[in-house]
Amino acid sequence: MAENLLILISVIMCLCQFNRVDAEVTFVSSTCVNGANYTKNSIYEKNLNLLFSELSTKTSTHNFYNATSGKIPDKLYALYQCRTDVSAEICNECIIAATNQSVHSCPSAKEAYVWYEECMLRYANRSIFSSAETSPGPRVWSLRNVSNYDALAPVLAAKLDSVISRAAVATPFGHFATEDGNWTLFDSVYCLAQCTPDIDGFHCKNCLTRAFYYD
Repeated sequence: MAENLLILISVIMCLCQFNRVDAEVTFVSSTCVNGANYTKNSIYEKNLNLLFSELSTKTSTHNFYNATSGKIPDKLYALYQCRTDVSAEICNECIIAATNQSVHSCPSAKEAYVWYEECMLRYANRSIFSSAETSPGPRVWSLRNVSNYDALAPVLAAKLDSVISRAAVATPFGHFATEDGNWTLFDSVYCLAQCTPDIDGFHCKNCLTRAFYYD
């Protein structure tokens, strides 16, 4: 299997010192793949819009969904995944936002990726299903400083190792796991890891581990 892999297939995050409450979705990053572009009002664009419409209708019952539209050479492949711990309403809001963002960020790209804290969206003019890819991936730095990182580091490493191992084991909820723990008397760390359900446990663990050590 190719090593050109995609961290959007997995989600890994840790939140220090605060709990997040679902409200509106939060944009993280988008990537437009260099290569062939489509033209406005083309068959490819029409197929893309059809796919976006289909994806947004599935969020009430699916936190992961993939679909195709059209025929070669204008065939499209698309998938989305919402975090398992967000509601169907937030999932729907996130996928609608992601489809709009993709058009705004990558108005003519035949392949693009969009990441939100609550979901991710991917589409391409090639097959992307059951494909373990870890590149490209978003790289986002927290603006919150940790004054005593030496106390946080061992707790963070232990919790991430645990959450990665647990997420790699498929469950009825897919590849998904959470962990939390205290690193001071008053401060806690909350970790979450998730892979799309169309990849196996080995590639899920490999992807999450690479995300953990990404620098």
